[in-house]
Amino acid sequence: MLSKHKKLTIGSICAAFMTVPAYSYADNAALERKLESLEQEISLLKEDLENKAVRSGESQGAIRLPGTSTDLSVGGFIHLEVAAGESGSGLPNNPGFAPSLLSTPFGEIEGRDTAVDWTARRSRLWLKTSTPTEEDRLNTYLEIDFYGADGTESFTHSHALRLRRAFATYGNWLVGQEFTTFFDFAAAGELINFGGHANLVQVRQPQVRYTLNRDWGSLKIAAENSYEDKVVTLSNSVADTQKDDQKYPDVILRADIPFGDVHTSWKLMGRMLTMDNPASQGDVDDETLAGAFGSTIRLPIASNNLTLEYHYGALGRYVSMSAHPDAYVDNDKIEAFNSWGVSAQYAHKWGGKWNWRTTAVYAHTEADEDMSGMPAGVAKSTSTGIINLFWSPMKSTSFGVEYGYYELDANQVGNYSVSRVNLSAQYNF
Repeated sequence: MLSKHKKLTIGSICAAFMTVPAYSYADNAALERKLESLEQEISLLKEDLENKAVRSGESQGAIRLPGTSTDLSVGGFIHLEVAAGESGSGLPNNPGFAPSLLSTPFGEIEGRDTAVDWTARRSRLWLKTSTPTEEDRLNTYLEIDFYGADGTESFTHSHALRLRRAFATYGNWLVGQEFTTFFDFAAAGELINFGGHANLVQVRQPQVRYTLNRDWGSLKIAAENSYEDKVVTLSNSVADTQKDDQKYPDVILRADIPFGDVHTSWKLMGRMLTMDNPASQGDVDDETLAGAFGSTIRLPIASNNLTLEYHYGALGRYVSMSAHPDAYVDNDKIEAFNSWGVSAQYAHKWGGKWNWRTTAVYAHTEADEDMSGMPAGVAKSTSTGIINLFWSPMKSTSFGVEYGYYELDANQVGNYSVSRVNLSAQYNF
């Protein structure tokens, strides 16, 4: 039989063991609650860091904007150009050239020798975004260069920014400022001259465009900003100061139809030409419906290609930087000024480690009006001949040398002509 002392000792030990689990269970429960709270905090921090982190986007070279589902891409190029112009043509800081400039202070100037100019203002920057939606992706594009207000050559060679392109696409729709639908990129070619050739469409403007893609090709229809750059007067005193008085957009329809490796493009344009001048400026209130059409055919020749293009109608500002007027006024009536243009462009790949290549172009435009009553200086015809050589010694680089001959036959004035040589160096990023 246990003594009273032993009974007390055993009872104390049992009581101690019975109280330990109670304290342990309480501590464990508190610890588990703390761990759950920490896990939740870590999860929230992880989610927050993931939202703020910069990651690769779905598009090649794009990044995902933190906290969004939008991909952002940035690119452009650095471009240096040196232009040598006979009779000082195209200067200052304007290496781009077109025959329409020959009768301006940028053109042939009697008594002036060849002048050389350097500029980097053609350098360009673009931003692209792409955002998924329930039905399609919403894409945007913004592009700028430095052909805004002219800078000074005295100290800094600074030039103002210029908006080139700014548009959004969603499904088949395009809304914003883009190259006119009347322009076919296949006809542009690789040229140093920023003004292009005599028959080139060189217009960017605000528009709304719808593209219908089919097995046979694509059909584009667009409503675009309307404007008359040049309206000449045959009779009475009419000042063309109300250039932007149009009520209706230019409407353009274009079908791109490939035949195997042969690219073809067929274009139609409708324009409502308008003049609404007050009495002090000729008191002309009239409008007329005008049109134009064009076609492009690019033929593959081995690894090279030949591109042929034709335009006819009320082309005006759309072709060759307004070489010909948009309209003329006679007896208080506005009429379309019709002209036509043709061009042939051959692109040849020489090959080699540096990817040597050449583009050769001949282009010509001509008025299809009775020029006997037209004012002096109105373009009767323009011509361009260009040949160049490009090479790329490193990835994303391009160097080039180009010779261009430009000619303008001005009504009642005579012929202007100049030769120009352009050198370029470009790095794309």
